[in-house]
Amino acid sequence: ASSFRKAMLKSEKETAREMKTLTAELTELQAERLKSKVASGEKVLQLHRDLGDINFMRGLASALDDTGALLLTTAGGPKEGTFMLSGPADLVAKLGPQVAEAMDGKGGGGKGRYQGKVQNVASRQRAVALLRDVVDTEGLSKQG
Repeated sequence: ASSFRKAMLKSEKETAREMKTLTAELTELQAERLKSKVASGEKVLQLHRDLGDINFMRGLASALDDTGALLLTTAGGPKEGTFMLSGPADLVAKLGPQVAEAMDGKGGGGKGRYQGKVQNVASRQRAVALLRDVVDTEGLSKQG
């Protein structure tokens, strides 16, 4: 039984390592896709994954830091879930609480990141519309 248990643990570790590698690859691919949207003029980006974690969100946020775009990443849902708003620090600080409220949640953060838990991930389109409205009206500063 002991060798079986060791084999299972080894298999579990290999699976975890493989998942980490795949998540990193996925983050990189999604970041490239989002950067091409910025290059074509989009200033507000969004990405949702049913199974996403904070590391995935952080990776995307970091990859897009120098673009000056706002990125709303959500995970979970259709009800409870998590979110991260990233981008220029002044806008994120101002809009983070409004984004959280649009999805019935709350959060906090700083330095161009605002993250939290929400009760209604399905209403993320409302949050995106709010972001686009502000960006269209007030513009987007390039500083982070």
